[in-house]
Amino acid sequence: MDLALPELAGRTAVVTGGTRGIGRAIAERLSGAGVRVLACGRAEPESLPAGVEFTAADVRDPAQAAEVVAEAIRRFGRLDIAVNNAGGSPTVPAATASANLVTSVVRLNLLAPFFVAQAANAVMREQ
Repeated sequence: MDLALPELAGRTAVVTGGTRGIGRAIAERLSGAGVRVLACGRAEPESLPAGVEFTAADVRDPAQAAEVVAEAIRRFGRLDIAVNNAGGSPTVPAATASANLVTSVVRLNLLAPFFVAQAANAVMREQ
């Protein structure tokens, strides 16, 4: 089913984890609806959907998360949409998972979205 998104044309978005999987599909769909999209990931992808730009960042780091938002402002002049898609967890039995592994998963799945949302909120409130 193809959903029309005409009300998003001309908007700008950041999509974390936007270079593969669901994040890439979100970035591609937003771009197809006329949204200027900045996808971020830890490593530059071999390719991106048409109209999607890239910046490297590890959003588990609050400074890098804020820099993604700042980069969107530099490139597009504003930010309208923040998609916190980055996330995941390695398959490890809980009985053998280390504290470092659990901390890393928590930083990626819980703290990183907060860091991005906090930076995006500061910009969007001023707009």
